[in-house]
Amino acid sequence: MRELAIQSSNDTLTSNDRLEIQKEVNQLKLDLNRISKNTEFNTKKLLDGSQTASISASSNSVQGLITGGVDGAGGNYDVSLELLRGGIAELQRSQIFTVKDTGALADGGTQLQSIAQFYDSNGMFVLGTAQALTLTGNGKSASVALDGQMSLDNLAASLQNAMVSNSGLDIDNSRVATVNTVQTQVAGLGGYLSITSGSIGEAGEMSFSADQKVIDALGLNVARESVENRVKVELRDDSGNVRTINTEGNVASSLLGGIDLKFDSQAAQIAGTQGFEQGVKITTGGNLVFNAGTSNITIAIGTGLWSMEGLTRHINQEIEDDGTVDGLSASVVEGELRISYERPASLSVTVANTVEVDTVGADLTKLGLELGIYSGFVDGQKSVADLEWGLSQYSTIAGAAAVTINVNQGAVVGGSYAITMTTAVNTADMVSFVDIQADLMDDFDTSEVDLRVDQVGSAIAFTSTLLGTKHNDLDADSSVVTLSMVGAAADVAYLSNKLGISEGTAKGSGDSNFKMFVVDNAPQFHIGADQGQSMAISIGNMSAEALGVANIDLTNVKGAQSALNKINKAIDKVSAERSKLGSFQNRLEFAINNLRNTHSNLTASESRIRDADIALEMIEFTRNQIISQSGTAMLAQANMVPQGVLQLLK
Repeated sequence: MRELAIQSSNDTLTSNDRLEIQKEVNQLKLDLNRISKNTEFNTKKLLDGSQTASISASSNSVQGLITGGVDGAGGNYDVSLELLRGGIAELQRSQIFTVKDTGALADGGTQLQSIAQFYDSNGMFVLGTAQALTLTGNGKSASVALDGQMSLDNLAASLQNAMVSNSGLDIDNSRVATVNTVQTQVAGLGGYLSITSGSIGEAGEMSFSADQKVIDALGLNVARESVENRVKVELRDDSGNVRTINTEGNVASSLLGGIDLKFDSQAAQIAGTQGFEQGVKITTGGNLVFNAGTSNITIAIGTGLWSMEGLTRHINQEIEDDGTVDGLSASVVEGELRISYERPASLSVTVANTVEVDTVGADLTKLGLELGIYSGFVDGQKSVADLEWGLSQYSTIAGAAAVTINVNQGAVVGGSYAITMTTAVNTADMVSFVDIQADLMDDFDTSEVDLRVDQVGSAIAFTSTLLGTKHNDLDADSSVVTLSMVGAAADVAYLSNKLGISEGTAKGSGDSNFKMFVVDNAPQFHIGADQGQSMAISIGNMSAEALGVANIDLTNVKGAQSALNKINKAIDKVSAERSKLGSFQNRLEFAINNLRNTHSNLTASESRIRDADIALEMIEFTRNQIISQSGTAMLAQANMVPQGVLQLLK
């Protein structure tokens, strides 16, 4: 697996090459599972963890992975999951599609054979024959057939079906849609596919494989990286003892000795793709004074949270209104404020093409502009400590007004926040995310709903704190989030596009609390002569799931890089288990050798005792024999005297 992951990490391979590598990896995963399930002694399974402990749970969304001995931790447990910080699901989008003959943006009804991007540099249609697009994710794969007469809407529906169906990737709540200018409300922005995973974090990551020309035509790329939830896992035993661990992802390690808890429960979430940026908070307003050409200008900067774009709009408007400093302008370059000057043709060439920063008000030093004379332009260098994340309320729509964001738990009212859209350029344009979060979280607490709001990257995410259904004594609370926006249609559409978010309802899956029962099955080996002289061993689960390689995906470079880390950890786990089995074997061999020595010593002792007994018996036998022989001799001697007398008498 490791060698294949290294191969797939190289961009010399095509999409189809990586797909074939993935097929080989899938077979290797099956081999791991076969070895884990079928290795046995006397019909007892050895490598599936069943000879260490058996685990059952009241929910199908959780499983216990045996990593070692449970050390007497058998019993009943109540387990609950709580979201501490919302992650975000992966979002992918295609390139922008245009109609081949007209150059106009494609829409949902445009057939693939009419889209310019599906023709190669030689003008050949890449779907001249039907092609298969393979989706990989959640440890599964599915295929979608592509042909020239399929429309973008047809393609979106087929992809979504492949993602959510049980026979496909089985990622519930996934969405695929064609995005047009009607949705973006921005001229020239549309004509692409948006693919949103229904699972937060790595569990929802997916990839696409096909003939390289098809992949190039689709131009799919990750627009929003996935981020894992931060979850508190609490375990309570029958005695009321509580153990808690905070984890990022869906595996709680070391919560219970020898057992890792893996849960598939998902929190409901509605998230954006963009919108938040870093601005500078001006606590005390002040003036910026610039000298350029033969003129100077004083620009007043008010208090508040300013975006860099907001500052440039304000400065450029002030320059335009002043009308005396031609050639001076403000812009944003790599996130920093740039003041530029280009000498106008109306001035003599003897006038220096320089800009001087003459005055920087006290709190305006946060912009990073240093006093001095600069040729052509000067860039600010903001301090990281002075940055704050927020949302610009500036709108290009005339008469823009407030838009209220309502976040509810299904039919239960949660909270709301009003974004005051404005076209003004002379005041601070940003609202801090901290303020948005604080107001909404206060509303959620007051309404007693299980919701929270987080910033993930530059996006906002509204997430249920319930990872699936929470089971109470008599009822159950569902993980659900409903988002709506109230305001003028144009303003709502503008804010939706700015945040990259859509109104609607999302539902979670699985369970946020459940019961778990653990039975300690550790094998015992009696290695002594008396009670209690025994040895317990434990053998972990060596399946692909327990080793953490069940869902590795080598169909793209990012997945292959991530797989390398997982495979290295799996190798370490196998090595550790082999070392542990080796130590068990050494201990048993020592016990066997010790018993052999004891047996040998006992045999020798018995032999000595038996030899001593035989010697004693021989001595006694000899003594008795001597006595018997002496008596016989004496009797014979006694009998000889009368015989002698008789002979004399004769």
